[in-house]
Amino acid sequence: MNKDHQDNKSIIEQLIAHVKDVLFVISPDWQIVHYISPAYETLWGKGCENLLKNPLSWVESIHSEDKDMVMQYIREKSTGDTEEVIFPDYRIIRPDGSIRWISARCFPITNDKGEVYRIAGIATDITERKSNEKALLAATRAAEVANKTKSLFLAKVSHEIRTPMTSIIGFSELLEDADLTSAQRRYVEVIQSSADNLSSLLEDILDLSKVDAGELVIKQKKFNLHKCITELVSAPKKEMAEKDLSFNLSIDYNVPEFLIGDSLRIRQVLLNLLDNAIKFTEKGEIVVALSVTEDTGNWVMLDIAVKDSGVGISKNMQKRIFEPFAQAHGDSTHNYGGTGLGLAISRSLADLMGGSLRVESKKTVGSTFHLIVPMQRLNDNKSETLVVEKEPSIWYGPALNILLAEDNPINSVFIETVLRNMGHIVTFAENGRVALDILKKDNFDLVLMDIQMPLISGVDVLSVIRKGEELSGKHLKVIALTAYSFIGDQEKYLEMGFDGYLSKPFKQKDLMGELKRVVLDGGFGHKFL
Repeated sequence: MNKDHQDNKSIIEQLIAHVKDVLFVISPDWQIVHYISPAYETLWGKGCENLLKNPLSWVESIHSEDKDMVMQYIREKSTGDTEEVIFPDYRIIRPDGSIRWISARCFPITNDKGEVYRIAGIATDITERKSNEKALLAATRAAEVANKTKSLFLAKVSHEIRTPMTSIIGFSELLEDADLTSAQRRYVEVIQSSADNLSSLLEDILDLSKVDAGELVIKQKKFNLHKCITELVSAPKKEMAEKDLSFNLSIDYNVPEFLIGDSLRIRQVLLNLLDNAIKFTEKGEIVVALSVTEDTGNWVMLDIAVKDSGVGISKNMQKRIFEPFAQAHGDSTHNYGGTGLGLAISRSLADLMGGSLRVESKKTVGSTFHLIVPMQRLNDNKSETLVVEKEPSIWYGPALNILLAEDNPINSVFIETVLRNMGHIVTFAENGRVALDILKKDNFDLVLMDIQMPLISGVDVLSVIRKGEELSGKHLKVIALTAYSFIGDQEKYLEMGFDGYLSKPFKQKDLMGELKRVVLDGGFGHKFL
C-alpha cells in the first residue's frame, strides 16, 4: 500500500470518526454487517462488536410501536433493488431509557456487471427536528384554536353591538324629520356622529380580523375612477370648514377615467387618509393628487397621494404608524381621537390590491401618503357600460303586506315605523315559531326575517317556507336581517334561498333600496301553505 493511499485512508477514517451520522455497509439480504461507523455506539448506546456478530441486534432497540413497520420495510426492500430506499422515521430506545428518532436511507453498491453486492446506508438522529416539529404543531393548533376563539368572539361582539346600533342610527334618522328645536337638532347630530364613529370602529376591527384570517377578497369590477374620487372628496367636511382648511383635487391628464378594480376598497383607503389629514391639520390645505407612474397599455400603476400641511410624523414613528393601534403621537387618542386601526387596515388593503401604501413626512411641515395600486384599463370606455345605482328616495311601488320577524323589540319599532311611513302594512312576530304560525294563517307579500330568532331560527323558518312552496309552486320573497357581517355572508344567505340581505346596522335608504331590488323586480302576493 503506497503512502498516498495510506494518507487517504487515514483522512477518511478520521472524517468518519467525527461524523455524527451512523454510516454502515451490509449485505443485500441484511444478514451481514461489513462496516459500522463509531457513531453507532453514541446514537444506539451499544458497542459495534455486538452488531458485527449479530447483524439484526440493532432492531432490538426499535420502539415496540415502530418495530413491525421497520421490519416489514426491510423485508420488502431487501430484494436487490437498485434504487435508493428512504425508511419511514422510527424511534429507538437506548439502554439508558432515552428515546431517539432515526431517519435512515440506503442505496445499492453494484459491481462491474451491475449486480448489487452491498448496501450502504446512513442513519441520522432527528430527535431535535421531531421535537421542533411537535412544538410547531402544538403552536399551530393553539393558534388555530385562538383564531377560532377570536372569530367567535368577534362574531358575538359584532352581533351584540350591531343590534342596538340599528336602533340608535334608525331612531336618530327618524328624529331628523321631527319638529325639533336647534338644541335638540344638535343633540341628534351628536348621536348620529357618535353612532357613525362606533360603526366605523366596528368595521375597522372586523376588516382587520378578515385580513388576518385571509378572508377579505378584493373584487374586480368596472367603475368610473374620476367620478369615484370626485364624489368622495366633494362631500362637505364639517371639520374642514371649522378649521378653515382649503382643499385641492388634481387629476393628471393621463389618468384613465374608467378602470377595473375594487372601488369600494380604494374609497375606504382614501377616506382613512383624508380623515387623518383633516384630523392632524390645524391650518393650511389638503391636496388629493392622482397620477400614473407606469403605463403598460392594459394596466396602469396609479399614485393616489393625499398631502396635508399638518403636524407631520417623526422618522422613527413613520416605521410604526402602519401597525395596528399605533398612534403617530402619544396623545393622539385624547387630542385627535381615533383608534390607530385606519392606517393598518389601509396598508393591508393596499397589499391585497397588489399595491402599497407609504408615507413621506417631516415634523411640523406635513405628510404625504401615497396609495400605489395597479389597475386594469377598461377597453370599452363608454360610460353606459357602467351601471350606476341611484340612491332610493321614495317608495313608488304598491303598498305591501309585510311580516316582520324580529326578536329585538326596539329594532322592530324602528323597522315597523319606517315601513309604515312608506305606506306598508306590517305584522310583527317576536320569534320563529310565532312567524310560522302567522304565515300559516295569512297572506304576505314579503317577510323581513331576522336570522338569530329564538325558538326557531330565521334559517329554519325559511326552510319550512321553501318546503311548503315545493307543493304550492309559489314563491314568497324573504329578506334576511342579520347583525353578523362577515365575508361571504350575503352570498351564503342568498344560496340558502333568501331573496335579499340586510346587514345591521342599516339606514332607511338601505332598507328602501333592498325592498325595491327584491320586490319590484318580481311579483308578490303569494300564499304560504
